[in-house]
Amino acid sequence: MSVTWSTSDPLIPLSDENLAFAEAMGVNPAIHENDFIFHFVDRRWAANGGRERAVKDYFQLGRYTADLTKTMITDVQKVYEVAQWDWAPRRLLDFASGYGCTARHMRHVFPDSVSATCDIHRDAVNFNQDVLGVESYISSPLPEQLKLPQQDVMASIPELRLSKFHEGLCWGVQDAYVCVKEPDPAATASAPTLSAPVSRSV
Repeated sequence: MSVTWSTSDPLIPLSDENLAFAEAMGVNPAIHENDFIFHFVDRRWAANGGRERAVKDYFQLGRYTADLTKTMITDVQKVYEVAQWDWAPRRLLDFASGYGCTARHMRHVFPDSVSATCDIHRDAVNFNQDVLGVESYISSPLPEQLKLPQQDVMASIPELRLSKFHEGLCWGVQDAYVCVKEPDPAATASAPTLSAPVSRSV
């Protein structure tokens, strides 16, 4: 039996099995019908596994990226320990977040940090804030016009067109900055990368 999440936003109908899968992961199961990451995954599994497999893969992709971010930050903390710098991220930003594929998992992977999203699409910002309950900000088409609260960590897709945004955000951090560039779901050979952390005092 298919059911729809209780919200006014247009959502992808989910089966009881999919809802139970999301609940087991501890995440909000709502998937916006305009979620481009979900539609990419859905097309991928259309001929082999169908919608049921696509929904599970979507949730697993988000958790994988959140866990990957955690692993990379742990590696950075080990470097800081050598320098006797006790650092832990207080604020994490999912930049170019879309409709929260990764952001919905961040509060579970980083329970002691404040997670937020930023996207150019107003519908995505509203969905992340009102449905997923994640602090959200509207982006800007121009990097110099983007104004956000200070962040410690930014997760973002590795697109060249976003490099100027990454550079601008780098100088808006308070203590340290880590940029985790997520694997692009549209590129099967893509690999995650980690930019060098910096301090404002450098």
